[in-house]
Amino acid sequence: MKKFNGINELIENKKTLPKYNFLYIPVDADVETETGLLHCEFLFSEDEAEELALENDKNFLSWLEAPMFLGIVKTVEEYMDNPTTKDIIEAVLYYWEHDAFLEYE
Repeated sequence: MKKFNGINELIENKKTLPKYNFLYIPVDADVETETGLLHCEFLFSEDEAEELALENDKNFLSWLEAPMFLGIVKTVEEYMDNPTTKDIIEAVLYYWEHDAFLEYE
């Protein structure tokens, strides 16, 4: 199981994220604010047994599928030169609230 402390660490390690499976967060995590995402713990399973363990652990919730998170980051990177963590957080929060990608002109 891999663990990342804060969205910065998750972004820095995006190439290690799985091509499938969910990212998990603690049940009491704040993923609806910039501050919450900066301090949230993110986990992903490295095999089927870990995935089942996380799915059944009442202390964790599935958050976003890893490919969806990567898609959000990729979209921001395609439309912005050198996006900041804040730019990516804005896109993640938009997706979380609207179930849609933030559109750029």
